[in-house]
Amino acid sequence: MSRFCFGAVPACVLFLAGVTPAQAAPGDTPTASREIVPVRKVALEGSGLPPIVVHRSGPSLVRLDFQGDSKRLFFVSNVDAAGRVGRWRPHAIEVATGAVADHTPSDGTEYVGAAEHGPLFAGPDGLRAPDDPEFPAIALGDRADVFLSPHTPHAVVCELTGRSLKTSIVDLETRKATPVRMPGHHASAVAFAPDGRIAIARASFTDGPDVASEGILVLAADGSVVRRLPPATRGVRVLAFAAGGARLVYADDRLHLVALDTGEEIASADAAPAFWADLGEDAAVSHDGRTIRIHDPATLQPVKEFALDAPVPADAPERIKERGGLLRAALSKDGTLLAVATFDAVHFLRIERGK
Repeated sequence: MSRFCFGAVPACVLFLAGVTPAQAAPGDTPTASREIVPVRKVALEGSGLPPIVVHRSGPSLVRLDFQGDSKRLFFVSNVDAAGRVGRWRPHAIEVATGAVADHTPSDGTEYVGAAEHGPLFAGPDGLRAPDDPEFPAIALGDRADVFLSPHTPHAVVCELTGRSLKTSIVDLETRKATPVRMPGHHASAVAFAPDGRIAIARASFTDGPDVASEGILVLAADGSVVRRLPPATRGVRVLAFAAGGARLVYADDRLHLVALDTGEEIASADAAPAFWADLGEDAAVSHDGRTIRIHDPATLQPVKEFALDAPVPADAPERIKERGGLLRAALSKDGTLLAVATFDAVHFLRIERGK
């Protein structure tokens, strides 16, 4: 079960080249007017960030998370500075300056995500946020996956205690946990809507790196089931609300858009992005490992493409080369800053409305 999986010369420079926009569809629409503007590039070498290496399970970068106020980005790797595989090691990048600091805890606790003001760690004392004194300690099982809402003080927590798997919606202010009935299944992806609804892609374990889809649950904030969607053709890794929570986007071997009031699919596309995020009523952003795209959220079709210089190491396995050099991405809470990690750098890109 996955966990929430300064040098003398600054490695951070203003990045004025490397993103090449190319309009994929004509038309002066709000979606087509979105622009991606390079802001900063933080090179891994010399910055204090660990190198990205490829081992059996894939690249060593396991998480990329903005903390809630978007002042820092957490770059989480499972190798140390010498390239040795081990525990998860979070490093914080200051968005304003590009300065890097190692946040690997010395007490054996595990990084599980980023809260409003800093990293979250899980250990014997439960879930805690050292940089946020108002964050309540929350008891956890032996191992846990934690998915945090960017909109409300809630989290979906999947706990493994012994051989028992339990999923709950946790109110981070009151510490009240509401059980979610999905026995024997874990969450391969979770999405949160601004109105408090939650979507959970249920999955079962397989012998390989993939998971088998067991359908998608859409829940109200109180845990009651709003909609059940049937199993996808494979494990769902990309899941997002759209249209203010009225629709749901998910990807299996293609991209799907579902109206939640009826459960009907209203659009699909021959694409299986590695990352997808809603930018509001008029746009969404994705990447497939090679290209960043702006989409029309009503049709899922791309309207603009942005090529980012992201070379893959020559000695990488073919399966890694096929995926491309865009490894992980994160979108800030306000939807204006996109962070994309490649094998040699972290790129900060601003999403703007064109004039």
